[in-house]
Amino acid sequence: MNQKTDDLREQIADCLRVARAEGYTGTDADFTLTEWDEESICAALGRTPTRQEWRDARRMSPTQRPSTYGPTIEQILEALQDDNHSGFCLACGAREYGVHPDALDYECGECRQPKVCGAEQCLLMCG
Repeated sequence: MNQKTDDLREQIADCLRVARAEGYTGTDADFTLTEWDEESICAALGRTPTRQEWRDARRMSPTQRPSTYGPTIEQILEALQDDNHSGFCLACGAREYGVHPDALDYECGECRQPKVCGAEQCLLMCG
């Protein structure tokens, strides 16, 4: 990955954070940029990314995330109380929504690693 791809990835992540704050509850993999998102990204970068840059930006380099992450018991209990089918990526720590309680190895929308587990499954793994 290069700096251009990293900058683009950061801008896409910003759009996703805004969408989550506005109530988006789908998976990161299903998230589709709106025309406004694309225009704001181009403005922030000062150019229009190439198709290859868009493709590369949607993939996460394993070296950019920690290899393992474990949610705290407090985070798991909060996710269970929210009752919104949350899960956690054990690769990058992202909280995913719309995850089956017993999910194992779902693909993470943030880092694209197959490391998402449902909150209930995380609780069982804590022992």
